[in-house]
Amino acid sequence: MNAPKDSMQLTIIQRAQVALGSPEYEKKLISLVEGSKIIVEITGSDSYAECHNARIALKRVRVEIEKAGKAAREDAQLFSRGMIAEEKRLVLISSPEEERLGTIETAYNERIKAEQAERERVEAARIATIQSSIQVIRDEATKAIGKPAIVIWAILETMKELEPDDSFAEFRVEAGQARDAAVARLTQLHCDTVEADADRAELAKLRAEKEQREREQQNAAAQIEGTQEQTGIALSVEPQSSGRPAAPAAPADVASLATGLLTGAGNTMRSPLMDPTPRQEARAKLLDFKNSDAGRMPEFAAITRAILYYFKENP
Repeated sequence: MNAPKDSMQLTIIQRAQVALGSPEYEKKLISLVEGSKIIVEITGSDSYAECHNARIALKRVRVEIEKAGKAAREDAQLFSRGMIAEEKRLVLISSPEEERLGTIETAYNERIKAEQAERERVEAARIATIQSSIQVIRDEATKAIGKPAIVIWAILETMKELEPDDSFAEFRVEAGQARDAAVARLTQLHCDTVEADADRAELAKLRAEKEQREREQQNAAAQIEGTQEQTGIALSVEPQSSGRPAAPAAPADVASLATGLLTGAGNTMRSPLMDPTPRQEARAKLLDFKNSDAGRMPEFAAITRAILYYFKENP
């Protein structure tokens, strides 16, 4: 049952005043205090009795107030205990249902929380997958470093044909930028690789030609030394004012003449390259000898061509 409306509007102090009967006690106390103010000194038995009686009257009212307060407090305590018991009784009626509903609500909240966490996980995985695909595009140029030009070209053509689609979702523009950057890097890498391959090929060609010339020079020198050993003659090239043989050699002197020319040319081949004059003279004589009857003889034709080739490659 609800309490009266007036009691619901009383403050704690007002309720305490009602419980103690404060208005009546207040009037008594004020009256007693006003009446005893005239007592300021005991001068005899009459004044003593007057002071004593006034004090006892005040004490009597005080004791009554304390007893009333104690009774009110005891009643309040009993009321408090009764209120607590009634509170528990009422709460016990609804608490099991409240707990049951709370369990249902908690389960729902946990499910919503788990679903949100799963959505966040799926979204993070989706973004990570797209970013991984974009990183693969970025890494193509790096992985192509050191590969043959034809392989780089194939990767470049594949990258040019790559067109980011809707699978990149909101990162489609970023994927296109990564593709353009990779194409630029692969193009430069392909050009650099082709140029490096050409340089290596040219260097290999020059080395091969150098080795070929050295082999031919060694063969020519070996043939000259063989001719010297066969004939036993070693002549040096002597300059002539006309630069040509004076007259056709007799058949008996062909071997001696040819050996002298070839030996002189061989010595010139070994001479320092600072002064070209002896080499030019030796070459001129060899040309004349090559076109002579003796120079056409099989035993001299091959070595003559070899030496002339040397002079052609080393003017």
